[in-house]
Amino acid sequence: MMSALLRAARIALLPLFAVCCAGATPDPDGPRPAVDDQDAVAIDGIFNFQLPKILDYEALRFTVTPHWSDFLRQDIVRIPFKVRYSFSRHFEGSVEMEPYFDNFGGHGPGGVGVAEYTFGAKYAWNALLQPYIDTALGASVVLPAPGAVPSTNLGTAIFSPYVVFTRDARRVRDLSYFLNLECEIFDSDPAPGRLAAYRPSKDNFSVTPGVVLHRAPWHYTLAVSWRSTILAGDNQNYVSLLPSVSWEVPAHFTRAVGGRWVAGLGYEAIIYDGGVEHRLTGRLKWDFDWRKTVRNMGNRFRDHLPWGEGPNGRDPRRSGDAR
Repeated sequence: MMSALLRAARIALLPLFAVCCAGATPDPDGPRPAVDDQDAVAIDGIFNFQLPKILDYEALRFTVTPHWSDFLRQDIVRIPFKVRYSFSRHFEGSVEMEPYFDNFGGHGPGGVGVAEYTFGAKYAWNALLQPYIDTALGASVVLPAPGAVPSTNLGTAIFSPYVVFTRDARRVRDLSYFLNLECEIFDSDPAPGRLAAYRPSKDNFSVTPGVVLHRAPWHYTLAVSWRSTILAGDNQNYVSLLPSVSWEVPAHFTRAVGGRWVAGLGYEAIIYDGGVEHRLTGRLKWDFDWRKTVRNMGNRFRDHLPWGEGPNGRDPRRSGDAR
């Protein structure tokens, strides 16, 4: 077990070494992130931990994070869709659904549906430990969708309250430390076979310290998570090493679609009673603000009108229509 732990640690620390080399001489005039720092690293399936920052007041944001690997390995393709809204300068809520459909050429059950729904709320209690530490409290509830294909969800509701703290480093630009404390409470035992052996299937709590480094358009994270089912009387322990890197896709690559795209790659080594599990996950996330999207669509439509002044329109000052 010790040799497996050391081997996993060496693999997990390789990206951190690269981060330190890349960020040893920060350029204060370097490029700034095109996306919010939190949204650049908080990618489902790669960095699943919360950070204290919330959306700007009255902001409405949509996020799509397809499971691209499903096209290669699964009979069902999942495309999670999330909506976030900031009700105040300190409180935001979110609703997420996970639609699915049969993979092309696969052997799925047929048709389309929704696997599960997730409802979340977060309060940025920044005044709690100011001026040095940002704090947030929150919770999420995952509900299996009625009529969903059984293999697409756990078959039980999950309640997950959490609290998170972050603090910026004083000597390294755009480096911050975080501590995430979370509980995971199952309404009932998950259906057999729905959870892998390296994931807890009983009520559990986790302690996750980590660091986040921003070097736009690149962003790096390294976390160590300890999860235990001791409160449920099961006394199972899971330790994970989680380095990840994300990249803001340049706007000129996505100009036709709009929005903000972030590609992420994460590695996880899970040490548990049965051994060590190694996982490598990639995601491509699409964020778009509804106001900007509507405005950009209107501008593109106007530019293509024959009487408009856009690149495809006709300028009356250069034609016989001018009087």
